[in-house]
Amino acid sequence: MFVAQKIAEEARDNGITGFYVKIRAETGENNPGPGAHTAIKSLTRAGFKIISIMDTTKMPRGGPKKQGGRKRKKMFN
Repeated sequence: MFVAQKIAEEARDNGITGFYVKIRAETGENNPGPGAHTAIKSLTRAGFKIISIMDTTKMPRGGPKKQGGRKRKKMFN
């Protein structure tokens, strides 16, 4: 939230009125944390227009290969 306030002050000095916001969570998480939501709310309260919010969280695709293979142990003897 403090970072958003700092950004708002600098943006006002430069004459910026709107933002395109990109949010990224840790890989594998479902959504960003509560801090991201709070930061966006503080920007809107400061009088800026949020044009769009894009989630750029990386999603795992496939993941690591499973152990075993052709010579996997039999589960039942």
